Amino acid sequence: MAREILFKAKRLDNGEWVTGYYFKAGEKHMMLCFFTNENGLYHNMYEIDPKTLCQYTGLSDKNGKKIWENDIVTEDFGNFKGTVRFGEFEAQVLKNIGFCIEWKDIYYRQDLCYWAEKCEIIGNIFDNPDLLEENHE
Repeated sequence: MAREILFKAKRLDNGEWVTGYYFKAGEKHMMLCFFTNENGLYHNMYEIDPKTLCQYTGLSDKNGKKIWENDIVTEDFGNFKGTVRFGEFEAQVLKNIGFCIEWKDIYYRQDLCYWAEKCEIIGNIFDNPDLLEENHE
């Protein structure tokens, strides 16, 4: 089974989130979005804000919701909140490149593949930055 490679970002014209396939056309950052209805398959292209571009991790949280880069998640075992990041991180002594959860409270990166089913998405850094500022004991 092939991995689903999707992106989401905010449209420049109205600030709404769109999900689809990212590409750059000249200096413009674009999202190609497909949808279906009773008449067939259609597509739209939207110019997006590249600062809000998030890649789909291919994983879902404990509620079955897709986990995206820059989502804010909590985990079952405590009251930690973290941000889903993409990049280079340490996991079980091996250096990996992939998605991880950066727990602000303890400054530790966890392997997202292991923690995904234990996490719940509560927002993202663009729409809910205040969630990371809250102090939880």
